[in-house]
Amino acid sequence: MKHTFNPIFNYFRNDIKDTRPMGEISLYALIQKIKNPKEQTIKLQREIANASLSGDMKEKTRLKKMLYTVIPSVWFPKSSKNRKQTSIGRFTGLTQIDIDGIKSPTEAVELKHSLFESCDFIVACWISPSHKGVKAIARIPIVQSVVEFKSYYRGLRYALEDLSSGHWDNMPSNPVQVMFLGHDPDVLYRIHPDEWTVKIKQKELRPVIPIIKDAPDHLIEWRKKYLMDQYILTLTDINIDGHPTVRGHSIRIGGFVGSGLISINEAYSWAEYAIKIVHT
Repeated sequence: MKHTFNPIFNYFRNDIKDTRPMGEISLYALIQKIKNPKEQTIKLQREIANASLSGDMKEKTRLKKMLYTVIPSVWFPKSSKNRKQTSIGRFTGLTQIDIDGIKSPTEAVELKHSLFESCDFIVACWISPSHKGVKAIARIPIVQSVVEFKSYYRGLRYALEDLSSGHWDNMPSNPVQVMFLGHDPDVLYRIHPDEWTVKIKQKELRPVIPIIKDAPDHLIEWRKKYLMDQYILTLTDINIDGHPTVRGHSIRIGGFVGSGLISINEAYSWAEYAIKIVHT
């Protein structure tokens, strides 16, 4: 099958003393390596997952040093002696998403499917080596500077970061941030992804309306459900300082109404539902 969108980038050893590009790999070749790596890589990924599940972070770090890495957001020429921003040859139209610290492998799988199915701009989505994280590659316009790259990444993060119990790692806001190769035989990917086109400048306040207008319908509903669940959970878990908590969250809900994320009737229904939960 021919891939019309298949940018090329570099792969590296996971060695801070040797940061020269080892070679090049295409996007869909990378996806196939995630889907079906060598047996040695599968064994290493299994050991990393076991170390993570047992809480042995020292061993996990040691094992991860044996993995190869890629930098999907940029391409470096063969003459590059390092992977610094000043050595970037061109941008690829890709950015990373890295969510870790998810409560369980089952929840990580659910998030992988939710992200991919809701966001047509995500090219590929897979489970991290620890099995408690989700990694993804999203398509953005091909930019001409680090500042422009970060503005697209910032828009993407603000749209999606509240949708998981895990920790959204902000390191991929640096376009030369490395990504560890993973193994997920059920990696999800699409041949013709859309582009994420919402930018947020560094000093700009979080603009909810543009993000919501550009987001897919399924993502909007998912975000609304998440916010409602968090609102109700907070109100039903009050032990002290009830009035300031209720007032603060009511102001927040008012902001959702003002931004167009929810209607005023939805806001009323959220509050009524929370009251019923508290008094049952």
